[in-house]
Amino acid sequence: MSGRSFLRRKCAGSVPGGRGFTLTELLMGTAVASVLALAALPNLGHLVSRQAVLSEVDDFQAAVQRMRSEAIRRGLQVTLCARDPQGGERARQCRASGQEWSAGWVLFVDRGQRGTVDGDDEVLLIHQPSRRAGSVQATLRYLSFQPIGISSSAASHFLFAPADAAPGDPRSEGSRLVCVNKPGRVRVLESGSCA
Repeated sequence: MSGRSFLRRKCAGSVPGGRGFTLTELLMGTAVASVLALAALPNLGHLVSRQAVLSEVDDFQAAVQRMRSEAIRRGLQVTLCARDPQGGERARQCRASGQEWSAGWVLFVDRGQRGTVDGDDEVLLIHQPSRRAGSVQATLRYLSFQPIGISSSAASHFLFAPADAAPGDPRSEGSRLVCVNKPGRVRVLESGSCA
């Protein structure tokens, strides 16, 4: 017996009766797989939303650390402000008022009016949030660090909430509270307060 005919007989004998799935069996299997996939989708969306918060928190922490180090290195005041959402995607301007940071932030060497990007200021970073990012509520419109590495702003906190949560609700699952003190230490909390 040749090797090829042996394989044909072996493969044909592996399924009883030498047949495959019926259309009914195939449809039932597809229906079960669809139900399982639909049951997993809300959890997947929940996970993606929480991951977007963690990513934004990491980017914010990096911006605060860079702000402090740039102020010390340059010997100049450096500011991080809430980005103005009205300026479009490439906006290099700070919000004129309010404490909403959901549109991202701008990091710049602040040579002129404090908390405002002026003509002599050098923009170091423009952060735009991802489409999956949620809301960011803060206690300040901007943070500034002096050349000695101390914040000229008050200690502050920033609440990062998932897109599917109520803005500003610290009890929302997946929210993170970022606390920034005067010397520039950043703490991230899952719950509680910065005090």
